[in-house]
Amino acid sequence: MAPPLELRTGAHWIFGYGSIISERSLQATLQGAADSGQAGQEQSSAAVVEMAASAGWVREWCFRAPSGFTAVGLRADSASAMPVNGIIFRVGSDALSRFDAREVGYERVEVSAAALRVLVDPDGVATDALQDTGNCFWTYVPRECHSATEECPICQTYLDVCLAGCLERGGRELASEWVRTTSEWSHFWLNDAPMSRRPWLHRPRYAE
Repeated sequence: MAPPLELRTGAHWIFGYGSIISERSLQATLQGAADSGQAGQEQSSAAVVEMAASAGWVREWCFRAPSGFTAVGLRADSASAMPVNGIIFRVGSDALSRFDAREVGYERVEVSAAALRVLVDPDGVATDALQDTGNCFWTYVPRECHSATEECPICQTYLDVCLAGCLERGGRELASEWVRTTSEWSHFWLNDAPMSRRPWLHRPRYAE
């Protein structure tokens, strides 16, 4: 259970490791989560980071989304933990409460700043934030973990968003590392991309 927000005085940062790595997905999520009074706090650039294996998490295809597909999630497993790449971005306390409400099936947990290593930081804000002991860093993990099934497959469109985010923020190296450090790939996979025989119409970076 995450500590009450009213007991925290520093800034709040979220570590995202899936589709929210995409700038388009991030902005859509912030727009939906933040109220207009908090909007100014959401504008600092996201920084690309790596969470150390010592944090004890493994990223895998394990979250059963309410709409019927399997997304990535973090599962606690100190024995097989791996580094997890993603982004951190700042949110206001009101927006964080809204994230809690909208992340159905996920639980917010705290991440140690010491476990986060900055890879790309466009404006330097995140690097400074990690040095401030008053700041709080959070991530969302599934309350329950389930592997992909025929009824809840891994969807190509979701994977496309994750990899597109990696490509735009760190190129092929970041995307390859994301794939390498994600477990529980499954043959239960659905190519739900529109016009999948002509991917260039809807997936500009399909060839990468």
